[in-house]
Amino acid sequence: MDRTKPSRFSPGQAQKDPVLVQIGADPVKKSEFVYVYEKNTRNRDSLYLKAHLDSYLDLFIKFKLKIQDAKAQKIADNPDFIQEFNSYLEILAKPYLTDAACLERLASEAYERKKEMLKVAHILLKLPEIEDPHDTLKAYQQMEEIQKRAQSGEDFGKLARQFSQDPKSNQNQGQLGFITALQTVYAFENVAYQTPVGQISEIFRTKFGYHILKVEERRPNPGEVEVAHLMVQVAQGAKPEEEMAAKTKIDKLYAELQAGGNWELLCRENSDDATSRQAGGKLPRFGIGQVLPEFEQAAFALERKGDLSAPLRTAYGWHILRLVDKKGLSTREEAFNGLKTEIGKSERANSCELALIRQLQTQYDWREYPDVLARTLAKADKRLAQGGWSYQANDPLLEETLFSFRPRGQEARNYKVREFIEYVYNAQVPRPALDSAAFAMYQYYQQFYRKTTLDFERARLPEKYPEYALLMQEYREGSMLYEVMNGSVWEKSIQDTTSLRQFYDQNAARYQWGERATAAIFELENPNSLEALKAYLLKNIFPVNGLVFDNLYFEKDEITLSEASVKTIKEVAKLLKQRPDLRVEVAGHADPSESDTLARARILPVVKYLTFEKVAPSQIITKDFGFTKPASRTDRTRNRRIEFRFYTTEKKELENIFREEQLGNLLIQEGVYEKGQNPWLRQVSWKPGSYTLNADGKMVYVEVYDLKEPRPKTYREARGNAINDFQADLEAEWLQTLSQKYPVVRNQKEIDKLIRK
Repeated sequence: MDRTKPSRFSPGQAQKDPVLVQIGADPVKKSEFVYVYEKNTRNRDSLYLKAHLDSYLDLFIKFKLKIQDAKAQKIADNPDFIQEFNSYLEILAKPYLTDAACLERLASEAYERKKEMLKVAHILLKLPEIEDPHDTLKAYQQMEEIQKRAQSGEDFGKLARQFSQDPKSNQNQGQLGFITALQTVYAFENVAYQTPVGQISEIFRTKFGYHILKVEERRPNPGEVEVAHLMVQVAQGAKPEEEMAAKTKIDKLYAELQAGGNWELLCRENSDDATSRQAGGKLPRFGIGQVLPEFEQAAFALERKGDLSAPLRTAYGWHILRLVDKKGLSTREEAFNGLKTEIGKSERANSCELALIRQLQTQYDWREYPDVLARTLAKADKRLAQGGWSYQANDPLLEETLFSFRPRGQEARNYKVREFIEYVYNAQVPRPALDSAAFAMYQYYQQFYRKTTLDFERARLPEKYPEYALLMQEYREGSMLYEVMNGSVWEKSIQDTTSLRQFYDQNAARYQWGERATAAIFELENPNSLEALKAYLLKNIFPVNGLVFDNLYFEKDEITLSEASVKTIKEVAKLLKQRPDLRVEVAGHADPSESDTLARARILPVVKYLTFEKVAPSQIITKDFGFTKPASRTDRTRNRRIEFRFYTTEKKELENIFREEQLGNLLIQEGVYEKGQNPWLRQVSWKPGSYTLNADGKMVYVEVYDLKEPRPKTYREARGNAINDFQADLEAEWLQTLSQKYPVVRNQKEIDKLIRK
């Protein structure tokens, strides 16, 4: 494809990293090719064998020809491309702009701390995060007085209720319950873990204000727990009779569960937690300090899977908990990478960033000019607190150097006052609580020199770290390739429907169906489940247990649909219209105190409404249970109901059924197969029938339904293959043009040196 010319490389080009191939005006260094070649060769045994190397080099040259065309089209100059590429560089540079040792230390510290949980109470005096330091003296002196009273033996809870500005202190007397690592701001955690049980801490500052704390207890961390809950909601400010009704209901449900009632059913029909009831009340796994203390205490008190808690009250209402699983604290190996990721996203990573900034400033001989800084900070005025500060564009100070980097052996990079002033002008936001404009200006200065230090290092990463430069180039060229291929091949092949149809007509002989069979293949992990499979297949429709809708309930001796029932029926109808494979069983029930004919009578309006919503009659199954299946012996309202159960004609659903019924894994393939295409069909007779195979310790059951004769593919059937072939032709023509436009010159001497002898 490329017009390879005799080598023009002279002996003078023999360098440590020689040019391996020249494509147009662009040289490709040996190191770049070796990096890409080794990275993309999975079979290490074929590395540097002549045939493999030559083949890969041909592909590499084609890739580089396309990149040349992308450069000619200035794809990388597109603003959207630049924005996406810069976003990638932010991610790519992150590991290089992180103090890895600091992150390791913080992760180790967090893991050791997570082994313990602390019961903590605190007192907070609030301060704005950006408060001027001289305004904090009054709050600090007040906290000193509170600390002295606590240390002298006064009740900490009473002091918290009297003085703490934590909004919950009036209710909880400063109690935070049990905490562990990574659950509070870092400064709070540090003091908590450094304070002995029963003692009052030193006064410390966080972004919220001044604190003191008391550690009341330390105990081992039990790990995490997973529970399901059934909730009866009690609204804030509920009347006494509403409180009593909720308590009566939860006690009834608890009695039913104690008597062997079905948890899933009772939860689905009674829990007021709409987000969990359809999943049997299951909640995400949680650890200490992540949920309400009373909920946490009841959950961790459960010992065996399936154990139930007695009803417990929280701010949301009444709950019954059921233990799903318990998991102890993860090992260091299991937890460490996750801890580093979590810390990297948290505010405590700031300490690592500051350590790196100090290290870089030392490495690059960062110099600050205090006189210039002082005069610059003095430019701030009260408008800065309002977010409306501006500056004189012709001020001579703007051209003075504020600070500089002086890398050894390289030209200094001087940061002018103008750069900082423009940064402040664009970054300023209203800060009404701020009294000192100079202090605010200094905060902006700290942000600016930290940002510029990291930006200075980021710009130097490609020359400092060759692997970073290669990754950066790889992503950039990969993105360029996508755009240029999209414009030159992919979009053209799909949008130019006339040329595509013409291509199909000219090459119709390529697109033929061979002999085909309609078949289903069932791979059973457990051979003993074959008879169960055959029994299910005879039914032709299969239960879908994952689809659950609310039951419809009726007043005694009534068949009228409520507003909520109509809403549910509409949701059922919408699903059935979206999924023609589904069938719905509408099951009617009556209470033993009613006439059993009411079960059938309740079915009829539901079916009528479904057909009104344009559900096909073939998708509706009715079942009259009379009063033979009561849902409750105590709550009669739950017996007067319509239940929905769903079935499907899709055999794939049997995979879920086998898992749920613990019949072993089942893998199903169903479709039309060409002769010789499927390995299992190759082992059975090519005619309709049922076949059983044994292979690799598992059983395979095959049903062949019918055979189809060979015939040409229609345009619609062949379109996918035709598009692929059309794209291949377009790409070949394009590459032919590119190889003429950008001549390829190989340095065969250096290529030969790579070949493994």
